[in-house]
Amino acid sequence: MMRFVTVNNSDTILYRYRFFLKFFLKCNQNCLKTAGNPRDMRRFQVVLSTTVNVDGHVLAVSDNMFVHNNSKHGRRARRLDPSEGRMLYEEWYTNECKTILPILQFLFRLLALLQGFAPSMLDPLPDSLLSFWFCSATPCIKAISPSEGWTTGGAMVIIIGDNFFDGLQVVFGTMLVWSELITPHAIRVQTPPRHIPGVVEVTLSYKSKQFCKGAPGRFIYTALNEPTIDYGFQRLQKVIPRHPGDPERLAK
Repeated sequence: MMRFVTVNNSDTILYRYRFFLKFFLKCNQNCLKTAGNPRDMRRFQVVLSTTVNVDGHVLAVSDNMFVHNNSKHGRRARRLDPSEGRMLYEEWYTNECKTILPILQFLFRLLALLQGFAPSMLDPLPDSLLSFWFCSATPCIKAISPSEGWTTGGAMVIIIGDNFFDGLQVVFGTMLVWSELITPHAIRVQTPPRHIPGVVEVTLSYKSKQFCKGAPGRFIYTALNEPTIDYGFQRLQKVIPRHPGDPERLAK
């Protein structure tokens, strides 16, 4: 009975089919006079009709949905592999997707009818496609600029990548460093000191979860006493464009 359900209509969100409706459902009480709270008594449907009376002709009817008030419903313990690009998707799917996918199926069928599509074209719409449109992407590092600095540290470096968000932290090797979010594609960090020159892997971290372990960024540390005139020419050769007929080594 719908009197046991509160439906709140949220603002319209622009999506692939021009608009997307979002519903929030909540059970106000057990649907029984006696003790107990069986799952089959908390399954409801969303019905779209042009009139208040839903006994007659209706435009669309959703699948049965189990309505719960527990934010931890459906969660399960699982091993986390930060190198997998599907981490955030799996967490979202486990916690929320199993509950709202019937609603999404219903809404997309409705939108298909409103847009003039045949129901068979989107019936049923694959869950994987719905999940892809609504899941969050995993942060990744594409470049570091500049990609080298002194072992004394303290240099300002820009981490360039995708899907950055507030609270995301940068890790140089095993050291968590100060970072500042500029845009979803750029983070400003200050390099930590290192006692020896060499290459360190740069990864991302959020609430003890590490990202980019499979494809980390790389930062090169250089010692202060290392740059000699020969070393300077070696570095210069890397940035000067080469043309056919140029010598292998630059003349000093």
